[in-house]
Amino acid sequence: MAGCVFCKIAAGEIPATIVKRADGMMAFQDLNPQAPTHLLVIPTDHLASLNDARDPQLLGRLLGFARDLARDGCRDGAARLPRRREHQPRRRPDRVSPTSASAGRPADDVAARLAPGV
Repeated sequence: MAGCVFCKIAAGEIPATIVKRADGMMAFQDLNPQAPTHLLVIPTDHLASLNDARDPQLLGRLLGFARDLARDGCRDGAARLPRRREHQPRRRPDRVSPTSASAGRPADDVAARLAPGV
């Protein structure tokens, strides 16, 4: 497609920082990243939109390609992606009972202080 910016990037007409190419797909860094690691994964053949995609194998390969990029941290590519930190469960704080005026006092003493005139 003549006016498609992604086709121009795939053809090398528009410069881009290509991270990885494989089997009719490519990944490159976004010019205006919204996250520290923000890559675009596209097929090298024109696809107007995801709604126009009729080939389930292509969609599956694109998804697998993106998964492999994220998993591998793009070891093969021109740019190095930061490794994802593995999730470590946070330790819950010990339960602390709420502080009150009655802490450590017998219940009768508290009741006597609350009842007027006793």
